[in-house]
Amino acid sequence: VLIPIEAVAATSDGTPTVWVVDPETQRVGRRTIETGPVQGAAVTVLSGLTPGERIVTAGVHQLRDGMRVHPL
Repeated sequence: VLIPIEAVAATSDGTPTVWVVDPETQRVGRRTIETGPVQGAAVTVLSGLTPGERIVTAGVHQLRDGMRVHPL
């Protein structure tokens, strides 16, 4: 899975994470991912996401677990 590099946030210990949107509640939850090579403006996700899951790609550093988001 390739995702925009801007979608990746790091925890205080440097672990890469993304914010996954629950399609039923429109609330976000932080998920740890394993990243691979960077390809231009995208990064390969080796594990932690499945194709079709929606993630937040903008404002990731301002989110908290359980926040409600709205797609643009």
